[in-house]
Amino acid sequence: MANTFSPNGFQAVRRLDGAAWTGGMNTAFISKGNTHTFFIGDPVIQLSSGYIDDVAYSSIPTQGIFGIFVGCKTVPGATGTPYGYYAGVSQTADTVAYVITDPNVIYRAWVGSGTGAGGPGTIANISENVAYNMGTGNTSSGLSGAYIDFATKGTTSTYPLTIVGLVTFPPGYNGTDTTTAGNIVEVIFNQQAYKLGTTGVASA
Repeated sequence: MANTFSPNGFQAVRRLDGAAWTGGMNTAFISKGNTHTFFIGDPVIQLSSGYIDDVAYSSIPTQGIFGIFVGCKTVPGATGTPYGYYAGVSQTADTVAYVITDPNVIYRAWVGSGTGAGGPGTIANISENVAYNMGTGNTSSGLSGAYIDFATKGTTSTYPLTIVGLVTFPPGYNGTDTTTAGNIVEVIFNQQAYKLGTTGVASA
């Protein structure tokens, strides 16, 4: 069945050693004056101020992404959104955010190109490095619209992600068709605050 492109950010599934991801994350802070929107599954960076921010790939610093945003809570009495995602409304106090920063977590993400489906990602692309596009987040579910920018696939060591696998199960499920564009692949951090970037392995 051909895939229907449905990006929802970066979803943690397990650790590189095969162990289950148990929900481990760290806390960080969003500045009370930040008007960027943070959706669940968005890559975020850490600023020199210590706060985190949600920016496009083209704006990430040399140390790479900080982690994947998975929710937040406003300080009691603060104004703005009470939801799991951060709606980009200035607060009266800083917001506590939850971020997966473990460099050994594997994520699932959709393969895109431009603003639509890309690829498909195949076995030949495993070990290639890629960048991402932020896409459009969903204000109803709070989920990210981020996806793999498949046009960037290659050996560039400064790209933040490395493809480590394909999603093929269950057969017939949306995103598991590796013969049509817009499938789902598995990636791990390559260029990240706690992990130095490495050169990707070129496809044959």
